[in-house]
Formats: sequence, C-alpha cells, structure tokens
Amino acid sequence: MRKPFQRIHASIAGKFEDGVGEKIPQWIRANGGQFSRDVNSRVTHLIATKEAFKNNAVSVETAKKISTVKIVSYDWLEDSLLSATRRPKPEGPYLLKNPMKPEKKEVQKKKATPKSPKVVKEVKKRRIADPFLGPKGKSKPVRRVYQDRKTNVVYSTTLFRPSKPPVTSREKYQLTLFESIAEPHTYSTYTKYSRVGTSNVELLAGPRCNLELAVDKFKQFFKARTGKEWDERANGKMPPPKADPDGKSLPVYEGWFYLEEKTTILGAFLREPQITSF
Repeated sequence: MRKPFQRIHASIAGKFEDGVGEKIPQWIRANGGQFSRDVNSRVTHLIATKEAFKNNAVSVETAKKISTVKIVSYDWLEDSLLSATRRPKPEGPYLLKNPMKPEKKEVQKKKATPKSPKVVKEVKKRRIADPFLGPKGKSKPVRRVYQDRKTNVVYSTTLFRPSKPPVTSREKYQLTLFESIAEPHTYSTYTKYSRVGTSNVELLAGPRCNLELAVDKFKQFFKARTGKEWDERANGKMPPPKADPDGKSLPVYEGWFYLEEKTTILGAFLREPQITSF
C-alpha cells in the first residue's frame, strides 16, 4: 500500500478552527507518516498557525532551534493531501517565515517593478466549474451524489437562512459529496452559496480524494453552518443561539443555517442518487 507521508514526522502549534487540530494526527498517520505532540529532533515538519508563529509559541521556538524542522502553514498539509498523488508538496511557498517578514520589506515591494502578465496569469485563481449543474447535450456524467451503501444515507443537503432586512429573500448553501462513476472511485465535496444577485462554488475536498477526507470535510462544513453534528441533524433539537464574542445572541440573519426538507427525513435519506457532470 502506498504511503506518501512515510518520511514525514509532524507536530502542530496553535489553535486550528473547526476541530482540524484533532484530525491532523489522524491524516498524517493514515498516509504513512508519524506524529508527535512535542517538537524533537525527529520532527521534520511543524504545522503552525500564523498566530502561533507570530507569538513564538513554545513549539515554534523549539523548532527554530532545530535547523532540520520546517515550520509550515496548514495549507501545506491540505494541498498535499488533496493533490492527485497525495505526496508532500515542496515546503517553500508554505514556510511561515515568508508572511512574517518585517514591514520594511512591504515598502520595498511598492518600489518594485510591476509583475509581468505571465506572472499575474499564474497567480490568478482558476474558476471552479459548477458540479451541481446537470450534463449538457450528449456529455456523459462523470460523477454522482454519494450514498452510503450500508446506511443508505445520501450525502447531500440544502441549508437556508433569512437574508438581512429589508431583503425578503434567503441565503442558501447546497452541500454535496460526489463520487466518481469511474472506478476505482474517488470523491469530492463541494458547496454552492447563493442569494439574490450572487452565486459561487467552493471546493471543500478533492477533486480526487479518498472517502474519509471527503466525508470529514462535509461534516465539518455542516456543523460550522448549522451548529449541529451531521449525524444528529434529524434529532429535532435546536443548537444554542449563535453568539458574538461578548456572548450576545446574533440576529437571525447572522445566526445558524437550517435544513428545509420538502419530504420526510426517511424519504430524503432513501432518495435515488443524483448524477451530475463537470
């Protein structure tokens, strides 16, 4: 079995959002690597938040004293695991010493010559094709909505929230985990946000990742938007109101999103998987 991270011995520093910090050790080990809570001479990579690096946390300070430890951002791990080969990416663009340069360098940047059109083109973000649109013409579908073979649960849902007054429309998220039709199956998780006048698609996992990562990203997004675990979505209990840093409840248009099912919950779980194409 291929183990792309077999030469990686990682550790982490800082507080990661949405429980990612608890998942990093699992992802590292699942791909053949090793993980340590404390930084030592065997550690090759310290995955740190910008805050931890800026504040020179204990793990960061220790890593700086060991010349062989590369201090990288979480993006390095995510981009490595989501790549086609799932091999560790070159650390250069992800080293945290780069974004922490003194402000003096910012002044020098302003005096620098403008980027050439070629460089600008490379930096420009590629638009994500909408996976929620059906196949056009004679195009064959390349993926379908994933349905768990054991539980029959369909990993697709739509979340709603009222828009800020005086607008009377709603904000909407379509969240879906897709499975490739071609075998061996690969997986991807997408979300599509829309409201009156705007719409955009975001890739959460994939486009060709394993099922575990795709499911994990699906559940993370669902909890972050609804305040509930995906497995507890149908228990009829409402989460505590979403609050600001001072503990005050936020207005409904800044609060949690909610599910709106037109069919019964059982019917939603057992509905036939939908097929879409790129």
